[in-house]
Amino acid sequence: MATLTAHAVTTSPPVPSYDIEVLVFEMRLPEYEGAELWTTDNLKPVDTADAVVAGETPVASELSNAATAIRSDPRFRVLLHKRWTQPAEARSASKPVLLSTGDRELDGTLRFYIARFLHLEMNLTFQPLALVQTAFPAESQAFQINEQRRIKTQELHYFDHPKFGAIVRVVPTGKG
Repeated sequence: MATLTAHAVTTSPPVPSYDIEVLVFEMRLPEYEGAELWTTDNLKPVDTADAVVAGETPVASELSNAATAIRSDPRFRVLLHKRWTQPAEARSASKPVLLSTGDRELDGTLRFYIARFLHLEMNLTFQPLALVQTAFPAESQAFQINEQRRIKTQELHYFDHPKFGAIVRVVPTGKG
């Protein structure tokens, strides 16, 4: 009598991919800044050495309407708008994505990864090139968002600072 032996094939489940869209903008709202002075003393360095280049500027997307509204209001200025697709990997396997303007006015990274839940780490430094209406030239000032948070898909996530902000949306690929 012949015996059939079934060999279990172990395959790891496919790594899900997500569409990530980021909109970063400057806020020109001095009435909401208070008398706060920022120094570069407490800025954390932005390590962009192993960062991969972000996707392209989307033509039509979830945040395109927000970008259009921001562009039409002189109190705000779009610094960067990108969209790309990437897998949800463990933090140790994920690569930070470079979020930088050509003139380095905005420089930083966004890291997306899974560790039981989905997470975003944003480390952005904004150093305005134009002079602001204060006694200090903008070149001597730099502002930073350095934050890590657990996220949910298909929600808008807002990272803010009195001088600039970022909106991030993460959607499972094919569901955007």
